[in-house]
Amino acid sequence: MNKSLIKSVFILTIIQAIIYLFGFGNWAASVSGWKPWLNIYESGFGTIMFWSILGCLSIVIVVLSIYIISTKSVPKSDRLGIFLAIVGALLPIVLIFFLILPATVMILAAIFINYLNFKKDK
Repeated sequence: MNKSLIKSVFILTIIQAIIYLFGFGNWAASVSGWKPWLNIYESGFGTIMFWSILGCLSIVIVVLSIYIISTKSVPKSDRLGIFLAIVGALLPIVLIFFLILPATVMILAAIFINYLNFKKDK
């Protein structure tokens, strides 16, 4: 069961990184004068859906990661990816206009989760 929870966090981390990159691309397009696909900083249905999906994913990632850490099912040496997933999920609170940094942290989290928890066993 613990491997399936870690795999869920891994998949959700990748999905959230893609959403962060999409949001950053839209922000960069609007700042540079291009027409963004979805203007995520104005009021509208698309904005509400974007931030709602991002918020739901963040809550699920943080709760699952805290559960994995609190049950001590993962050794301390293999928890770096889980901690990066928590930090990456919470970074948009601070960096709402520059989503490339949370995307980078989430990509690093996915790499470390994959390497420390799945590749190490083989």
